Amino acid sequence: MDRDRVKALIIEAFATVERPGNWALVGSTEGDEPQRLEEEFRDKEDWRSPAEARAILEYLRFRAEGDEFERSSIEQAIENYWNERAV
Repeated sequence: MDRDRVKALIIEAFATVERPGNWALVGSTEGDEPQRLEEEFRDKEDWRSPAEARAILEYLRFRAEGDEFERSSIEQAIENYWNERAV
């Protein structure tokens, strides 16, 4: 799945799901990804639907493919949390 498709899925999924405040969007300031995610999702609504979970799952799969250092942690999060929520 390409970057634009992942982005479109996430934006679509987050369009109607209530979410926490802007302060809770990222848990790290390391690298440029947290800032990009915060900019993309700041003030978005609707974060709890199965569509949102599917979009996050696709993003995590995309991220795991390109991040050898974090791959194991991402795959663990997918297995232990996101798979069942994306049904």
